[in-house]
This record gives sequence, structure tokens and C-alpha cells, in this order.
Amino acid sequence: MPGLRLGGLARPELPGARRVPKPGAFSLLNGVYCVTAADCWAVGQYGTSHQGSRNEVLHWNGKTWRTVAVPNPGGHAVSSASELFSVRCAGAKDCWAVGDYTAHGANLNEALYWNGTRWSKVTTPTPAGNMPGSLNELFDVTCLTSSRCWAVGEYGTENTTGVVRNEVLRWNGRTWSQVRAPEPAGTTSSHVNSLNAIRCMSATRCLAVGLDGVLTGPPTLANEALLWNGKKWSALATPQPGGTTTTGDLNVLAGLTCASPTSCWAAGTYGTEATPTVLLNEVLHWNGATWSQFEVPNPDGTGTGSDNNLSGAFCSNSRSCWAVGQYSFGHGVVRPLLTQALRWNGIKWSRVKTPNPAGTADQDSNDLFAVRCSRPDNCWAVGQAAGKSGNTSNLLLHWNGKAWSVR
Repeated sequence: MPGLRLGGLARPELPGARRVPKPGAFSLLNGVYCVTAADCWAVGQYGTSHQGSRNEVLHWNGKTWRTVAVPNPGGHAVSSASELFSVRCAGAKDCWAVGDYTAHGANLNEALYWNGTRWSKVTTPTPAGNMPGSLNELFDVTCLTSSRCWAVGEYGTENTTGVVRNEVLRWNGRTWSQVRAPEPAGTTSSHVNSLNAIRCMSATRCLAVGLDGVLTGPPTLANEALLWNGKKWSALATPQPGGTTTTGDLNVLAGLTCASPTSCWAAGTYGTEATPTVLLNEVLHWNGATWSQFEVPNPDGTGTGSDNNLSGAFCSNSRSCWAVGQYSFGHGVVRPLLTQALRWNGIKWSRVKTPNPAGTADQDSNDLFAVRCSRPDNCWAVGQAAGKSGNTSNLLLHWNGKAWSVR
């Protein structure tokens, strides 16, 4: 899953979410994109007890969110699975959604295309192959033009002793092809390299972020950042606030956004997964030459057992950016997961109050995975929510310039 989401999985009926479709017995939203204020897409997954899980695509027309029919290459059997992680558009009739699906024991890349009328599946490379245990996943996609798009993720084998590598695909207007990328963690047994997000400022300037490290025992993971210069991808040095020398050290970059070629933000998590755990919000800034860490709030604190995670980020401009995610709170055996949204005003990051429609009692769960704005006073944040006795349901929050509300 993109970002190695660490806050725990949710499981509801959302009292404030009557206007959002809730297909199947469970549903969640991983990604969101707005072409205009009246043309937005949200993607994810939904499922039933007897037909497995399927792709979910919702569309906003300025008044309502509606479910849109979409292919499900994983099929409709009990064990089937199709899931979309990200959506991006070059125009109202030119959108991509990426993710993965299962077939015969393998995880395969998935890329769907919107032509203004319908969504259709487009063939992609399968670098890890399609044998049982093969792993091919696309976590993010971005487009500069209709003929210049990138998708990133991971490929390899689906076990802790295998090897996972960075996956980078490029669209030239006709076909998707694989582009070689560095593997900072190496390619020996139990090593992982994975890209969670990508953004391009121009045809000769793109950034991709994720993680690399070792998966055995408590994982030791480092922030990863790559740069495209128009000819090749190269690895960039990044801060590693969680350390990289001790088993359980953790640094993960999950979200990425750029306000300009000299101002990009990456959001994620750092700390330790060794006992006792400490997980803190991570925000890095790219000034066009180097990455540096910025201080941000941690709503669950910074002490032993703290649990703060950022999953998505977006900038409307250099003075209006968001980072969203979730945090644990309280002292129960299974603490509730609550939404969090941090805002950059050009000077500092501060926390903004967000709703938790699934409740705030122990075992309740509210997660935000992505955020997108059509303008600074019109934003959507998506994720999942669940009460302790129910299944996950779509979570959609809206920002009107003053407050976040449940839709």
C-alpha cells in the first residue's frame, strides 16, 4: 500500500456522510484530483462479501458526488481484488487512474484512462512478471500534457526475503514504457525500494519520493527521493530524521506537491517501530537544489507510543499548502484513529481542526490519504472511516476557506 500506512486499518455507517456514495459492504478513497471546482475525481476501492473488491471511481459535478462505471481487471470472484490509488487529469477529457489488481496469484499494474465518455483499461508493462507471488503496483501518476505522463510504484516479489524495486513508467501519448531508476537500497534479498508519489515541474524536472531499506524483522526504512533531469533519474540526498542505523528506524515519504520548481513539499512519517514505538509527522522542503526538514505539529505528541502519520499533500500556491493524514489518541488498548490536516501559510505549518465522522472512541477509525484544491478556498480530502462495529466507508471532507466539513 502506498506510504506503508502505519496508523492501523479502519473498519461504518458515517452519520455525516449521506451525500457520498457508499458502494458495497466496505469502501475507501485513496486519491483525489480536481480539473475545476465543478469537475473532480476520487478513486479507491469497494467490496462485497461474495464478489471480492473492485475499483471505485466517484465524480463531482459541482453539486453531487456520483459513482462512475469503471473496468475491474481483477474480476468479480470472491478472491478478486482491484484497487486504484491515484488519479490525475491533463484535461476534462483526459484523465488517468492507476493502481493494481490480482490475477492468478500475482499483483499486476493497473492503468485506466478517461476520454470524457468512459473509463477503459490501458496496457502497461509488468516488470515483475505475472507468476504467483509477483508484485507490480502503481501508487501515483502525474501528467504535464496528454502525451507526457509518469506513473510510479514498485515491483518485485511479495515476501520479506524477496527484492522490491522502484517502478517508473512513462506515457508518450501511445504506450506506457518502463524507465530505468536508481535502487538506493540495493537489490539483494529483503531489500525494498518503493516510490509513492511523483510530480513534474517541466519536461526536464520531475521529483519522485518514497522509501528504501530492509524489510526483515522490524523494518529499517529510509526516505527516498529521485530527480529526473530530462535524460535520466538520479538519487537525491534527503534528511533521515528517524535515523538509519538501528533496526526499526523509520523514514517514509508518502505525499508530494510542488508550488513551483523551487518549492516542493514531501510529507510522511519518521520515528521508530521498535518497542517502544514513536511515530512523528514528517515534512521535507525542496528548494530546487536540496531537501531540508521543517518543524510541524504532532497532535499525538512526541513521546513514547506517539502515533502521527501524514499521507498526502497539496499546494495551491507558495503560501497555501496542506498535508493530511491521521493520528492515534487516548489511552485505550486500541486507540481511535483521528483525521489531521496541517496548513502552510508561507511562514509555518499549523494544525487545522478536522471532523471525525466515525467517532472518537477507542477502536473508531478516521483516516485521510490525499488532498486536492481547485483554489485555496475549495479543497477536498479523501480517505476512509469506520466505527468499531462496522466496515470502512468512504470519507470525504471539504474545505471552504474557513473550516473542514463532512460531505
